[in-house]
Amino acid sequence: MKNRWTTPKLKTYPLENGKDWYVWFRFNGGNPIRVKEDLNKIGNYQEREQYGLALAEVVEDRLKKGWIPIKKNVTPTRRRKL
Repeated sequence: MKNRWTTPKLKTYPLENGKDWYVWFRFNGGNPIRVKEDLNKIGNYQEREQYGLALAEVVEDRLKKGWIPIKKNVTPTRRRKL
């Protein structure tokens, strides 16, 4: 099965609102996936918007290159002998 996703989009709010901005998309029809990175540390509206749009492009590029965002990094654990 080929992976499918929606185009990553930037969700914005007025800075006075205090809500977090994020880039969101759906992967294989699942729940929305949000990517924030350091987006909310930027205090200027225009700079935050530029960074967010660039982040959306990076996320889409990573998806095109085969990134699977729902895969969790699982560290193998040793089984104890009983």
